[in-house]
Amino acid sequence: DSEGSKPPHVPRGETILADKIANQAQPTEFLASASQADLVERQANRDLEVVRRQMASKIRNVVDEATKVSQARFSREQELKEREDRLTIEAQRAAIQAESLATDRVAHVQREVDDSIAAWRQMVAEVEGLAENICAARDQANVRIEAARTDCREAERA
Repeated sequence: DSEGSKPPHVPRGETILADKIANQAQPTEFLASASQADLVERQANRDLEVVRRQMASKIRNVVDEATKVSQARFSREQELKEREDRLTIEAQRAAIQAESLATDRVAHVQREVDDSIAAWRQMVAEVEGLAENICAARDQANVRIEAARTDCREAERA
């Protein structure tokens, strides 16, 4: 490998080309003919094409990997958005249910209060009716007592 003999500022592809040229021609015969120059140029072009294909493949691999990462990130963001939407809907449903339950409970308590008030009013009316009956009975009793006293006084006089 001629990697050790390569000057630090020369790219690898150029070193390979220089080594090939050096191996193919003796210093005195360096590019002695046009056909040899053509052969070297074709080989250099083939080497450059191989390097170009390798770089294109590496670039495709990097782009493919970046695309996969981007798609995975997008997919994860979509999942999180869908989950957030589901949780928001569930929270809204729970709030509606809680409000409905509270409304139902308030209505139930209100009915109980109304029923209690109606029962209380009925009891008051019954007590008032009883009180009126008691007063009427007392008045009748007083009338009878007075009539009996009057009868007793008249009987005593006679």
